[in-house]
Amino acid sequence: MTKIQRSDIPVFYLPDLLRERADNARSLPKRARTRLGLIAATAAEMDRVGYEKLTIEKIVEHARVARGTFYLYFPNRSDAAIAVSRAFTALMRRYRPRARPGDSAFQTIYRMNRFYVACYARNARIRVGHEALMHERPELSRSMDFLNHRWAKVVLRDLSRRIDAPPALLDKPQSILAVRAIIGMADELLREIFVRASPRLVNVARDEENVAEVLTTLWFRALYGAQPPEAKEILPSALPGNRVRRSKP
Repeated sequence: MTKIQRSDIPVFYLPDLLRERADNARSLPKRARTRLGLIAATAAEMDRVGYEKLTIEKIVEHARVARGTFYLYFPNRSDAAIAVSRAFTALMRRYRPRARPGDSAFQTIYRMNRFYVACYARNARIRVGHEALMHERPELSRSMDFLNHRWAKVVLRDLSRRIDAPPALLDKPQSILAVRAIIGMADELLREIFVRASPRLVNVARDEENVAEVLTTLWFRALYGAQPPEAKEILPSALPGNRVRRSKP
């Protein structure tokens, strides 16, 4: 695989970006500046203590506003946390790598996975809060379903272009289900590593580049039915010389 430099992967730390956005909003009306400041303070507190210990007292203390001011913008802490989660989603869409002319399928998938792994790693506490928040606010699950479904269509369009498949592939239920399964696999793995911090999994997933390469190899094999030529073989496959043994009846 052509080495992709770390500098090629756009990565962000949400509390810093939201604080910067609030600081640079001097030209906006005071109401808009205050709301941005409260969202930035909520993100900072979620990163510090998590969602379950998030309190309005600490948010307004961080934002340096009165408690009553908070209620002019958000009815409760969960609405403020939802604003943070939506900001994270919007920034993921804004910064995610786009396909580059001449990139192979493996490079395109790898760059995207490298971005997701890096953003999950740097915003782990925010993602922990998002997971807890989803239990309180089911609309977040519906929003995630919408985003994942749209992302599945993007993946299928790229696949259709690369293998010269008919446009009907984009709407074929089995194709959409297959890509959603792959997306679900990746999301669950990143949650286990960075959100739930499963000890044995974290122990073997310390290298972000390695995590991204493993994910990408599995994505490529699932989508294209072959071992990517740029990547080292991670799991044995039915290549020449590797026979699939039949179980005895």
